[in-house]
Amino acid sequence: MTSDSTSTDSNYFRCLETLPVATICFGGDDRFLFANSAFQNLCTLNNEELSQLNAAGLKAHLADSELHPSRISGPGMFGASVSPQDNLRHLKDGRVVEVLHQKLSLPELGDIQVQQWVDHSTVGRAFREIETELDLLLELINQVPDQVYFKDLESRFTRINPALAERYGLDSAAEAIGKSDADYYTAEHAKLTRSEELEMMQQRRPVFNQLHHERWGDGSESWNVCTKMPIYSAEGVVIGIAGISHDITEHKRREADAWNKASYDGLTSLANRNFFLESLHARLLKAKHYHESFAVLLLDLDRFKEVNDTLGHSQGDTLLVQVAQRVAAQLRDTDLVGRLGGDEFAIIIEISELDDINALLMRLLKAIEQPVSLGLEQVAVSASIGVAHYPQDADSAEQLLSHADEAMYHAKEQGRAGYTLYSSELSVKTKRRLRLASDLRSAIDTGQIQVEYQPVVAAKYDRVVGAEALCRWHHPELGPISPEEFIPIAEQTGLIQGLEDKILDRVLEQLVWINRSGVSVVRISVNISPRRIMRESRRLYGLADELQALGIYQSQLVLEVTEGLLLDATEDVLQLFSQLSGQGFTIALDDFGTGYGALSYLMNLDIHQVKIDRSFVERIENDASSQALCAAIISLARTLGLTVVAEGVETESQQRVLQGLDCDYLQGYLFGRSMSGELLMELLADQSARENLKLSE
Repeated sequence: MTSDSTSTDSNYFRCLETLPVATICFGGDDRFLFANSAFQNLCTLNNEELSQLNAAGLKAHLADSELHPSRISGPGMFGASVSPQDNLRHLKDGRVVEVLHQKLSLPELGDIQVQQWVDHSTVGRAFREIETELDLLLELINQVPDQVYFKDLESRFTRINPALAERYGLDSAAEAIGKSDADYYTAEHAKLTRSEELEMMQQRRPVFNQLHHERWGDGSESWNVCTKMPIYSAEGVVIGIAGISHDITEHKRREADAWNKASYDGLTSLANRNFFLESLHARLLKAKHYHESFAVLLLDLDRFKEVNDTLGHSQGDTLLVQVAQRVAAQLRDTDLVGRLGGDEFAIIIEISELDDINALLMRLLKAIEQPVSLGLEQVAVSASIGVAHYPQDADSAEQLLSHADEAMYHAKEQGRAGYTLYSSELSVKTKRRLRLASDLRSAIDTGQIQVEYQPVVAAKYDRVVGAEALCRWHHPELGPISPEEFIPIAEQTGLIQGLEDKILDRVLEQLVWINRSGVSVVRISVNISPRRIMRESRRLYGLADELQALGIYQSQLVLEVTEGLLLDATEDVLQLFSQLSGQGFTIALDDFGTGYGALSYLMNLDIHQVKIDRSFVERIENDASSQALCAAIISLARTLGLTVVAEGVETESQQRVLQGLDCDYLQGYLFGRSMSGELLMELLADQSARENLKLSE
């Protein structure tokens, strides 16, 4: 072998060593010549072990069987003739190799056989792993609850998963192939979706977490969060889209339910306080920006609490629902009504001029005043409404509500069942009312409120037989405060019980003084508020024992109640009046004829006396209707065995008319204004002295 040939052989084997493919060489006589490191690693045999094997022996040592016949092709290299062939073999360890044969002639070595063994086991595993991954991916697509789909360039389905097939109401996912959104959704929705997908494919831009509001052909709706992306061919050409949609319809429903619960009243379905206030703030901003005007109404039912107390909260709720429906029926779509709580409603009215609202207010009041059926009862209700106008009355939501509240309170003071438009004068009254409410408790505790007495005389004999206890408040800074002003405040603030207890204590002290002084024995009338009778009647039940301990006759104490109590009388009230009457107390009905009670209601309570209101007495001289009404009241009282007191008698002419109508008792300035307890004692003492003088004559 020359140096050139040796060099050629060495270069050849050196090249084979660098190959990553397992390579082995045999001579023409099949003896081992060379194996590179890759081959030694493949068969786990070193050069020394391989040198003991020829080509046939190596095949027998490693392979089990030949899988494919040999094939011949191609020229050789290094200028030598080459006869390539290959076949697949199973190795004894289970691997599969492809054996590539080359036969060539080298100058020194002559004919040699070169074999390259390619391990296909790793390739097979890779394919099997890919196949497994594809199976898993397909299983995931089929099992995932989200809707997965593939579309072509025309947005026609090429594949969908069972979740989407179920959503479409299909028996098989294959039924959707070739169809589009137009087959399942409204035409408008399908057109919009096609436009979005076409733009996405043209711009080669994926869309992530896009919120879709779907409208179905049957009119139903659903919500999805959708991700879509273009599909590319191997050449990078867009051939369609793939998408996955997550159904959030139930989430949206729960979200809407939560929002409704947070924004709407559960009983009436009107806007609740929070939502109404938010809407009012938003409306105010809009009005400021566009220089618009609107009005805020506060509507409060009159005497709603009595409905709850007498018929129960369930019937009270029924009443609120019916009132809410009636109010809403009178409003336009641009208006908003809300329930702020209890029996208080608030309304935002779209108006241009405040005068435009009067007709609406009258409609609201009329609608509410229609009788309401509550179980077996027909209940008449009314409402008081306060109105504040933007921008003339206030420029903030808080002020608008506050001023509407002031106006509503004024409507109640004016007799309820009406409305009041806010004015600046009302704020003065409101501030005064708040001041009085704040000072009243202290006034009761510190003795600022005094008890005075107005005489009651027997009509026939012109003799003082009794007196009515009247409370007077002389405020240290504001001066005299009328009972008509502070008594309602006491009722609203819950101070009425403490006030009436103080008055009753003073009256009982006065009666003790009268009984011990030897003056004319008289009866003293005490006003008892309906609120006290309905809710805080414990002292009244024990009043007889209290009088007995003080040495006072029950007949000396007259308990006056207002006519309004007749309609609201519960079984407990009836029982209380029956007990008081049985114990000897006189029960009088004050201001008779001015309320809304029917005369037949007199039969419900143990009433002993009625008092004709001063508004009828003051016209009795010249007004035939007033005189006829007084005559009717006196006649009815006679029939029922009741006595009658006429209030507000100021002239002798009025006295003569009432005496002619056979009225029992008279009370008014003609016989004396309210006086202190000391002056009452002097009056009674003078009367006793005159009577004793006449007896002695």
